[in-house]
Amino acid sequence: MKKFALLLLAISLAACTSPTPEQRATQTPEQSARLKTTQLAQAVSACSDKPDYWRCVNNFSRQQYGWHVERLNDGSVTLADDTSGPIRVPVGKPLQEAQALAAQKNYKAAMAKVAEAEAAPNQTALEIRVTAEMKEYIAGVSSRPSQP
Repeated sequence: MKKFALLLLAISLAACTSPTPEQRATQTPEQSARLKTTQLAQAVSACSDKPDYWRCVNNFSRQQYGWHVERLNDGSVTLADDTSGPIRVPVGKPLQEAQALAAQKNYKAAMAKVAEAEAAPNQTALEIRVTAEMKEYIAGVSSRPSQP
């Protein structure tokens, strides 16, 4: 009986571990969606009493599972793969400068900094997405279209 209880404990512990990126690649879309839903629920539960709720959920998900929280167009959230690493200096520095310039209402210079970030070679998917979001933000606050 003890061996059976230990086996059940081992199986349940193995089910709680996060799959490696290689294992994620072989999952069916249904398996991946179920895993993300479970892990997002665990992050939400861990952060339910925190004042900076979404930052906590994002940090928890990143540290525990290697995912980041991504908001969808319909207002819901999902977890997305976080293996692309941090934003590199050739992209991040111009984007930070663009944000500061936009705060000063110098939108033309801010867009020039975004263009500098876009020109960086070998951008990751994360860098491309963040650059596009900054471009949309500046276009929105300046009431101008994002295309030059």
